[in-house]
Amino acid sequence: MPIALDPEATHEYVLERDQKRPDDERPTFVFRYMTKRQLREFEQWRKGGDDEDVFDALDAAISNRLVGWRSMHDGKQPVPFVEGESQAGDVCTPRELIELQNAIVDANTLDTLQKKDSGSP
Repeated sequence: MPIALDPEATHEYVLERDQKRPDDERPTFVFRYMTKRQLREFEQWRKGGDDEDVFDALDAAISNRLVGWRSMHDGKQPVPFVEGESQAGDVCTPRELIELQNAIVDANTLDTLQKKDSGSP
């Protein structure tokens, strides 16, 4: 089955600033893989007009691929993931949205997928 169609196939990303946290405290975003067409549409969303449109489109694009998260807290309590809602912009800064966008594109490139299939680090 193609990886983009496999409902069990996901990739995870931890923001750079959280990389050194202990594993059980590290906020982790979980995404589905994309088909070529979905990746092309995702890239189109990145090209918006003014800054507000760009970040709204980026939030929508990221949230469309986001299927969950772990260890997400607002400082007081866990932030629940609600499937089907655009949430990335509610927990991320604009810089972090750009970081997530780059991670999504990178995870869907041929080199990354080939490494995943080959068992290489």
